[in-house]
Amino acid sequence: MRKIDFPSLYSPGIHEQTMQQVEGIAVKPFSADIRRQEVWRRFRLLHDTVTAIVPRCEWYINGSILTTKVGPDDVDASVFIRQSVLSAMSAKERDYLKTLRDRDSTKLRYLTDFFIESADDPNRRMYWRGVFGFCHDSITAKGFVSVQYG
Repeated sequence: MRKIDFPSLYSPGIHEQTMQQVEGIAVKPFSADIRRQEVWRRFRLLHDTVTAIVPRCEWYINGSILTTKVGPDDVDASVFIRQSVLSAMSAKERDYLKTLRDRDSTKLRYLTDFFIESADDPNRRMYWRGVFGFCHDSITAKGFVSVQYG
C-alpha cells in the first residue's frame, strides 16, 4: 500500500534554515497537535545531542513533520559529517554515533528515521536530495530543509 502524501509546508526545493525557523513553520503553528509536539521534542533530543558532539555538520530534515498531516508519524533526517570531523572525535563519541545506526531503536527512541552519511561523498547528498525532494510517487517535487553548522 502506497503512503499518502499530505501537503508540504515547503515549496519544492532545498530550504536552508535554522532549527528555530523550522520549528516556527512546522511545529508552533500546530500547537494543539500533541503528537507533532512530541515528535519534534524527541527529534530535538537526537539533533541536539548529535550536534553537541559534531559541531560541524549538515542536516537534511524531512518527513511528515514537514507536512500538514495531523499527528505526523516522524521526522526523517540525514546528517552529513566529514571524515576529518569523525577522526577528531573521541572513541566514546564515535561509539555513540554507531549506536544511532540501529535504525529500529533510534526510531523508537527519537521518532526519527535517521541516517549518518559522509559529507565527503557528493553522491550521498545527491541520493538524499532525490529521496527527500519528491513525494512517494517519485514524480511530484516537494520541499525539505537543510540546517548547516560550522
